[in-house]
Amino acid sequence: MKNANNDFFIKGIHEKNLKGFDFQINHGDIVFIGGVSGSGKSTLVLDVIYREAHRQHLMRNATDDLFQYAVRPNFSEASMLVESDMVTQRGLFSSITSTFGTKTNLINDLRDIFVKYGVVKNDGRIISKNTFNEVINFKNKLYSDSHVYYILNLRSFNEVNVLKSFKKDHTAYVRNLKTNKITKVQIDKLKKYNSDDYFFLVEAEYAVDIFPLFLVGNDIEINFDEKYIDIENNILFSRPYLSLFTKSKSSTNSGLCVKCGGNGDIVDYDRKIIDYDKKISENNILLNTSEKTGRYESLKFTPSGLVGLLKRKNIDINKTYNQLSKDEKGSFDQLILDKLVSNHVESLLLKSLCNECNGTGYKVDVSHIFVGNFNFTELEKMTLEEILVKIGCYIEVNELADLTEKNNILKKLKINNIALNRGSLNLSSGEVQRIKIFDLLKNKIRKKIIIIDEPSVNLHYNDNIPILDLLLELNKYENTLIIIDHNGIYKKISNKSFYLGPGSGSKGGLLFSPDDEKVVDEYKRKVRHEKEIRFLLAHVNNVHIDQISIPEKGITCCIGSSGSGKTTLLTKLLPKSFEESNIKYAIFDSKPISTNIQSIVATYINVFDKIRTIFAKKTNIEASFFSFNSRGGCSTCKGHGIIENNLCPSCLGTRYSDDIRLIKVGGNTINDILHMEISSLIELEDFKFLSNIYQFMEALGLDHLTLGRSVSSLSGGEAQRLKLVEFLLSTNNVKFIILDEPCRGLDKKSISKMLKLFDDNLYEKSILVIEHNIDFIKQCDFIIDLGESNTNKTKDNITLGHINDFNFPSLEIFDFGDYTHNNLHFDISLNNEVKENDLLSKTLIKQENFALEKSFYQDSVFNSDENIIFYKSHHDIKKITEGNDHFFYNPFFDVLYQFPYIDFKKNKFIENLDEAWSYLVETSSFEDAFIRGKGVVATKNKDLIYHTVRSLSVIDKHIGPLIDYRNYFNVYKNSCRICKGYGVIKSYPFYEYMDNKYSIFDSNFLGCDLLKILPKKLIKFLINDFKFPFDLPFNDLSLEAQNIILYGAKHINFIPSLTDDKGVWRGLNSYTYFYGSKLNSNFNSSAIRTISCPCCYKGFNNSVNYFSIKGEKIFDFY
Repeated sequence: MKNANNDFFIKGIHEKNLKGFDFQINHGDIVFIGGVSGSGKSTLVLDVIYREAHRQHLMRNATDDLFQYAVRPNFSEASMLVESDMVTQRGLFSSITSTFGTKTNLINDLRDIFVKYGVVKNDGRIISKNTFNEVINFKNKLYSDSHVYYILNLRSFNEVNVLKSFKKDHTAYVRNLKTNKITKVQIDKLKKYNSDDYFFLVEAEYAVDIFPLFLVGNDIEINFDEKYIDIENNILFSRPYLSLFTKSKSSTNSGLCVKCGGNGDIVDYDRKIIDYDKKISENNILLNTSEKTGRYESLKFTPSGLVGLLKRKNIDINKTYNQLSKDEKGSFDQLILDKLVSNHVESLLLKSLCNECNGTGYKVDVSHIFVGNFNFTELEKMTLEEILVKIGCYIEVNELADLTEKNNILKKLKINNIALNRGSLNLSSGEVQRIKIFDLLKNKIRKKIIIIDEPSVNLHYNDNIPILDLLLELNKYENTLIIIDHNGIYKKISNKSFYLGPGSGSKGGLLFSPDDEKVVDEYKRKVRHEKEIRFLLAHVNNVHIDQISIPEKGITCCIGSSGSGKTTLLTKLLPKSFEESNIKYAIFDSKPISTNIQSIVATYINVFDKIRTIFAKKTNIEASFFSFNSRGGCSTCKGHGIIENNLCPSCLGTRYSDDIRLIKVGGNTINDILHMEISSLIELEDFKFLSNIYQFMEALGLDHLTLGRSVSSLSGGEAQRLKLVEFLLSTNNVKFIILDEPCRGLDKKSISKMLKLFDDNLYEKSILVIEHNIDFIKQCDFIIDLGESNTNKTKDNITLGHINDFNFPSLEIFDFGDYTHNNLHFDISLNNEVKENDLLSKTLIKQENFALEKSFYQDSVFNSDENIIFYKSHHDIKKITEGNDHFFYNPFFDVLYQFPYIDFKKNKFIENLDEAWSYLVETSSFEDAFIRGKGVVATKNKDLIYHTVRSLSVIDKHIGPLIDYRNYFNVYKNSCRICKGYGVIKSYPFYEYMDNKYSIFDSNFLGCDLLKILPKKLIKFLINDFKFPFDLPFNDLSLEAQNIILYGAKHINFIPSLTDDKGVWRGLNSYTYFYGSKLNSNFNSSAIRTISCPCCYKGFNNSVNYFSIKGEKIFDFY
């Protein structure tokens, strides 16, 4: 059946802070979504709409990825959605090698032009493919001992042409490309070698135009189909071919300059950092070391670590630098240079123009290929518009029309002033975002949901007008556009508008219409007239201003179109003048903050060290124990809090070890402190030092954050404001503060708060701002208006002065006019029929699994031992504290979940597994018992009762995973470790091969000596320490032990000290797959079959077997 309507809805949305609303539009709409920063806009659009549309698209294309079928955003119902695309600022910053040309694909257009129209020139003369006689003369002059052949391969080989061109008995040489072996063959016998594995060389005794000539000599091979000779001076030049115009390091045919690696510069380091009188072992590097880490500040090595590394590179550390051999110096220098380059320590790097390529980064051959009067390296430095002016007359009309259309799009997007070779790391986030819109428009993408996240970023207000036209054009291709922005201008083209709010974080998450949007009570500044300071300026890029005067206090804003020179003036020229005048300054850029999974708010704003120090002083325990990245981290999840997208069963997601989670200062653990609202935290005596930070965070609308919040989970606006907080807190000792687009990602209310913060806390400083936001600009004291782009800026064509003293051209708001909505409301036609899939159950394919999960979560009954009570959450289980003051826990439960045997050598007081399962330790604290018991607490009043938030049966010797109960019935989130939720595995038919009366050590077990391929050291360890029954007859083992032997316990490294994960038991299935050919013929790949996973219930972790509804288990429906 097909869905042929334009309904677009997602109902009951509860993702993150969203409060269960319905989102309903039509396919073909242009939708505007606004709201305060952190209110849930990105969650709705990116995490719900985009993710669900992408998921549905993958399922329609019959993906085998279980995740797509089993995990969706948190909602109750959704219509069918077309494929989605995203234009966002997340993760925009690219590699050091990518450029504007590579991002727009315009560089490929230029390469195609040079391959098609390029002419090789030398000293103004055209060099073309050579004749037979020219090649022979070249050979006789320079390579007289060589031979010239015709080269024939599969592409050029045609038996009729070959026999016409050469006599039948003419000799040919056949080269095998795999073995490099050469065979001498008659021409009429060549046909049997006609495959990709061979090419043929035929002696060139006379001219044959249809085959290329090939010179072979001592250490020389030249293909004259690829190389042209300048016959006047016998110099070789490459013909134009595609890879010649690339800097690929993986291809020997690329145009990369080998000497400089394509950089155009030769990079070395300043030897002033070396103490020539000291031996290396005496720490001969003259760099400061960090008090905190002990590392060299620029190298990020400790002195001893560097010496050790140099020693491992076979450098004699008992010598001084000058005493080192040439090879030793080379290794020493390369190590230091690589580290300085990777750490971007520009002050210690010396750069010089590469004399091989003259700074182009390309081989010399590239500069000899011309279209018209320009070579590739010259045109690559130009914009597309400049390129078309220079060589447009040399290309075909249809190609020129295509490139002109692309240039018109670039103009409207305000990125037509960027040269093709400009590095993408030097592009603003807004420019890169508009490149994505360019890509959608030039490819005429159709019938998609296109999500556009803050298109107004880096754009002057009036420059948004052509963007509106382009988005309407994109909509005409029957695309549904969803636009997130704080700039209400985009409502002009939308036919539906929504707002998220009313506040940030937990105070947001509600959807309402524009009519319900609250009017922001703006903070009004008084314009200040302060004394001005004059600074002399150099001329850089398009900024040719000799001097400029700016106020020594207050807020100065630099405005103008993208590309007008704002960044050059404020972040390059003025800082240089400040340095010459010994004036301290600090620069805040607009790049998104790092999203390291380990980074939390406390580390980002530099208060975590102080918090750890407080805990250390109060408890006499070293501060490193209160860091989850150091000695206090959970050993199971390495301080991440999660394992394979699930809550860590050892630390319950807190990231800390059990002992640290129980240590309190003033009644609070460090985990409590990290998850307490800062407004409450500053009421505590030990943490009042956070009051100043809270003042900044509250002013910027971040008072809802906790110090333990992961930085990667913040919205774009929250991340921008947090970065600004961290920056402003570090500006105490500077006079000038330079801010590059601080309003990026901020709503009107947040901007108002930020202005008040500047006046309250930075009144005595001069704040210089690059900004496009009109609400911010109009509240500044002094304006530097650079106007339009594409012109050199001088004192005669810029406007500067106090905000009320001049009419600034860039503040003239154009009349946007009225826009007519397209109102497409096109029908979608998507196939909703179920596609069979051998790996996945029909329940998943039909998407009936989500209703089943909800049903089992709400209504299932836990069936286990009589003295076990199951609770759905930590909140529920805490109720047992009423009437109990003694609690017990089993320290082995989590160990037994990981592996059903314990290390008896480490726990000598335990004789057997029965004792391990029944062992209990008494404590007076419920939290102590809950934490150390990993979610299981025992009480003893009259009877022993186990209270648990994870499935448990002491009788069956079973304990389930510690995950959120809402995920217990999700086959992906609570999956079998062996089949990963699929319910099937690839396996040899062991039960057909084996004689289960024997142990695996007996050759009768599988008719071969398995010990030849098994890890003997690991087996011995598991038998001796864990008493694992490898040596028992197979049929005497429990089913669980049999499955471990056959399919492994790959999630545990029993002996981490062994290299290459040799401490991991992988199971006979893996060992025989990789090494079975050494044993017998049974173990070849053709014998492997797809079987139902013997270790689980249809892909589920065995824990679900203890839950049922009217006797039925969830896997009964799969």
